[in-house]
Amino acid sequence: MKNKKRFHQLASLVLGVYIMSVVSGCNEHHVKSGSGRVSDPIVELGIEGKYEVKFRPLNTSLAGISNAKAKVHIVADHINVELEMQDSPPLTLHSQFIYTSSVCPSDIHDANKDGFIDPQEAAKVLGPILIPLDSDLSSQMDGITQFPFSDSLGKYHYAQEGLLSHLIADLQSPDINPKDELGKLNHGQQLKLDGKVIVIQGVPEDLYVPGSISSIGTNSDRVTLPIACGKISRVLLEESETSESEEDIWQK
Repeated sequence: MKNKKRFHQLASLVLGVYIMSVVSGCNEHHVKSGSGRVSDPIVELGIEGKYEVKFRPLNTSLAGISNAKAKVHIVADHINVELEMQDSPPLTLHSQFIYTSSVCPSDIHDANKDGFIDPQEAAKVLGPILIPLDSDLSSQMDGITQFPFSDSLGKYHYAQEGLLSHLIADLQSPDINPKDELGKLNHGQQLKLDGKVIVIQGVPEDLYVPGSISSIGTNSDRVTLPIACGKISRVLLEESETSESEEDIWQK
């Protein structure tokens, strides 16, 4: 302030320059809104909020009629995912992924007409994997082998949280292995969850499956067999259920 001693003036000046340099150096993390205030880019992306997922069972003659539901909650830089499964194949590892697609595989995608939607047929509809719902939501690869294991009644509860900024940075990084099943966001593309689909996979390794079912790569046809799929829908006005009808999920 004007009447302070020169030392205090100098200290204030140095502090002011330091603060300005910190703010300037953090432009990659913060942007200034039209009102002139500094805001979080996560908020600017408009993906904060609550999402719900209603699943429909797939390949029921092999996997039974699984009953699953999930919710995604994004607040500031935190993403939280919870998934509740009942009546899935018991004592089985269940991989689960968010895909780039907005369409779940259904009977119309059974190309060889054998009565099953095998991993290869599903992959043609789903496209690349965007986010593995494993033990680490902040990265595509970290935790990729750690998925839920159902109990003797076919139940499991999945709950995981991560830093959204780390996840987005990972998804926007170069694709070092374009031949694998994982996909990245295009250059400049932002993450959008609303409309994406989640697929749950896995039946017991000792379960008999027809020879017409084709696997992907070196993965077992049983490990990657889809057993449920649902579309992520944003919850509006604190609704307790998704506003989209279940039939909309299955249209081609």
